[in-house]
Amino acid sequence: MSSRWPVAITADPELAEFNDQVELATDALLWPAETGRYREILIGYHGTQGARDALERVPALVSDGTEVTVVTVIGSTTHEEIDWQWRCIVEATAYLRSFGIDPYLEAATGNPATAILETAEELKADLVVIGCGRQVRPSLARSLNCDLLVVRSGARLGRTELRVATHPDEPSPA
Repeated sequence: MSSRWPVAITADPELAEFNDQVELATDALLWPAETGRYREILIGYHGTQGARDALERVPALVSDGTEVTVVTVIGSTTHEEIDWQWRCIVEATAYLRSFGIDPYLEAATGNPATAILETAEELKADLVVIGCGRQVRPSLARSLNCDLLVVRSGARLGRTELRVATHPDEPSPA
């Protein structure tokens, strides 16, 4: 059961500062638990099937005013890794745009968990969406200050198959 408090906003000019504080406090109280909406969603995306499954969940979580950011993380800056990162960004962007969502994009290098955590903190994300990966999930679950949605691979929603890029650890599509 949620708690709601009646708030009176007054037209008295001497209380204008009070009104501003009440509006700020009210906005702060209307977090996803209250409204059922997320304001800032961060998607960790690297083109694997698990990441694709996670990406497919995002359109159902977006409402008016939700900002969506896709972050891709590569381990090194070789030409192959950079090319892979670019293809992932294109794939995720094309998919989200097919639902009318224009995402912001972040490209990072290094440890995926660290990069996702830092990006989430910088954006003040209230939801991080990732595929089920053993290396990332435990450290993120302990460190994030927001909701974390871990989508199990195979938990598909029946959307058209995403196959723009092929991750080096996955077999090529038939």
